[in-house]
Amino acid sequence: MSSPRAAIARTQKSPQKERRLCHRYPLTLRIEYKFGMRGTEAHGFGKTVNISSHGVLFEAEEDQPANGPIDVLMDWPCLRNGVSPVRLVVRGHVVRKDSRFVAVCFTRHEFRSARSSGKRAPRKTKL
Repeated sequence: MSSPRAAIARTQKSPQKERRLCHRYPLTLRIEYKFGMRGTEAHGFGKTVNISSHGVLFEAEEDQPANGPIDVLMDWPCLRNGVSPVRLVVRGHVVRKDSRFVAVCFTRHEFRSARSSGKRAPRKTKL
């Protein structure tokens, strides 16, 4: 039977394999998030730490979102047709919270006009 000290030494020597399937990009974007059930919704603000095609890690300014479903609205760093601001709107669920950092796995996403009231942009519009 090996000692706990030997097990720790083996763990420290073996290289950690990256468990994430998608590359994460270090983008800092302003976000707003909404969580909770209808009638008891809460929201907050923060900034992204990194983002991938399947999730985002962000730092919350104040209230931490509860575990469960969450909507995250991000100010995207490009303009539609060189003029209109764009927001990335994602639906997902909180998979991890640590201090003020929150990890979200996406279940759905779409780009919207930032001044839109939630209506979809026409399909003919290109980014």
